[in-house]
Amino acid sequence: LAPGSRAAPRWLVMDLASFLGLEPTTDPARFRLPVTREICGGRDSIYGGCALATAIEAAEAHTGRPTAWATCQFLRPAHLGSVVELEVLVPAAGRAVSHTRVIARVGDEEVFAALVSVGERDFPAEGVWQTMPDVPGPEGLPARYIRAQNKGGIRERITELAVTDHPDGVMSNPDGRCAVWITMP
Repeated sequence: LAPGSRAAPRWLVMDLASFLGLEPTTDPARFRLPVTREICGGRDSIYGGCALATAIEAAEAHTGRPTAWATCQFLRPAHLGSVVELEVLVPAAGRAVSHTRVIARVGDEEVFAALVSVGERDFPAEGVWQTMPDVPGPEGLPARYIRAQNKGGIRERITELAVTDHPDGVMSNPDGRCAVWITMP
């Protein structure tokens, strides 16, 4: 990328399903996700954000609608080398919005479940209800400090810059809050 450029050229952008390794099956409501090192956190299990992103991708692919809202409940880890089988259920399909449930299993064990609302709707009110924290831009920030046991996996594929005054990227705020600039391929 050119210095100062904020967006990658379109030909450099990777689609999320490819980034995650999500595979369709012959059943349009079912997907497979081999748990590879590239989507694991430091403990050799799927990184939580990758699990949620996988559920969102599956719900969007099955319904053909964009995500409006999603949440995920993690029940047990999906370890490196396992294969997560995802099933998309649509208990409520409306004209504008559908509500899906994505159940993820390794073998017979449920590992996570997500609720994903998909669709578009015109709302009478406009506005922003969550305010981004007032933090400096990513320029000049140190790489986020990661403990040795948490290195590897997805962290080798993304760039994390810590919003901190510590030159080594250590993040320690008394109130437990932190901000990180993350860049994906």
